[in-house]
Amino acid sequence: MVKAVVVLNSSEGVSGTVHFTQEGDGPTTVTGSVSGLKPGLHGFHVHALGDTTNGCMSTGPHFNPAGKLHGAPEDENRHAGDLGNITVGADGTACFTIVDKQIPLCGPNSIIGRAVVVHGDPDDLGKGGHELSLSTGNAGGRIACDFHSIKQLTVIPMSSFSCRGSKEMASTWLEMDELDDMQYITIVSGYNVSARQPIWLLFMVFEFIHSTR
Repeated sequence: MVKAVVVLNSSEGVSGTVHFTQEGDGPTTVTGSVSGLKPGLHGFHVHALGDTTNGCMSTGPHFNPAGKLHGAPEDENRHAGDLGNITVGADGTACFTIVDKQIPLCGPNSIIGRAVVVHGDPDDLGKGGHELSLSTGNAGGRIACDFHSIKQLTVIPMSSFSCRGSKEMASTWLEMDELDDMQYITIVSGYNVSARQPIWLLFMVFEFIHSTR
């Protein structure tokens, strides 16, 4: 199993976390929660670049390795990054699950290192007749994106650590998962999703763990 995560932010008060999971060569499951949006539909896409030096505008176009036109997630003719819309409730929050075959977490078309972008308006799924329908879905401005790009999670069995004290220290800082009835530590490359701590702290934790084995 391969896992990845993005943490969404914006200057407009939009925030959220999106998780990606892929088992073998199967489809990728996307689960997330985003808050601070106006109620209704909002375009939700994977963009080609993980570059946010100029905010969301520098993330490039939709991820489109096959060179196709924009479309709906179920269309044969679509960008790989076309994930349709997320639905925001009256409280300004969207909770969603998407299962998609065109956004793998490994291989030549992996989305690791690319960007997730939430748009200000609905994606017309290429069917709106607007001049932008077949390129962007006329989904409006880019109001939130991940300023760390899509990061792959590294899953390490807790059984690999022999010192009880090191396990306790690790679990203080690292996100815990339950996979296959075993305890695992989950870390994200460059960022600790659970504790929001910088990566140097993770290195200190692992240095402690290995020094006590």
